[in-house]
Amino acid sequence: EFSNRINKQSLMIRFTEIEIEWFGSIPKLKYQFHERGLTIIRGENGSGKTCIFSALTWALFGKPIKSGSTITPWPIVIGNKKNTDLHPYKGTRVKVSYLKDGVLREITRCDSYTGKVAGSKGSSRLICEIDGKLNSELRDKRDVQEWIIKDLGYTFQLFKSTRLFGQKLKGIMGEDGPTRTQILEEAFNVSYLTRAKELADKGITEINLELGELNQKVSA
Repeated sequence: EFSNRINKQSLMIRFTEIEIEWFGSIPKLKYQFHERGLTIIRGENGSGKTCIFSALTWALFGKPIKSGSTITPWPIVIGNKKNTDLHPYKGTRVKVSYLKDGVLREITRCDSYTGKVAGSKGSSRLICEIDGKLNSELRDKRDVQEWIIKDLGYTFQLFKSTRLFGQKLKGIMGEDGPTRTQILEEAFNVSYLTRAKELADKGITEINLELGELNQKVSA
């Protein structure tokens, strides 16, 4: 019975879609993660395979997956007349959608974006929408960033080291000793473990109350 209570309240996150405009080697792309099983992304060098996941981490954490890399569109991409004819350059925008316990979250990060986002100029904003509604309780980019990390249960370093395995991308075992220790310490303190402890404590309290009531009935 106690395990059922935990399962009913457990948290689940599933990424569903990413929209990219003018990020690295990508002029425009919409990619869905909804398919089950293994997904293989193939393409020639410079076609944007790594950029998809770099755009994902940039949208969520404000950082591309590789240190030293840039979000700025490649000059050859912007200079391609076919690209700009199909999709005029407006700056960089990445939108990541994911479900948490069935509730849709949409994170949009922009850099010098002149198009509209949530009814206003994109500029260099970071916004969060839940079930299609802007989370108005978050005052600025710092508030939104803190909310994202709390909602996901991952900082950038932990997410990069345990959820992304790209070419020439260091995993947790490739990090230096202090960094590896920091990641491991964080891994055992992410929100889902804290939440599990809260649920366990609540379940134990409820069971003890029920036990106390039963003992009183037996004694009577």
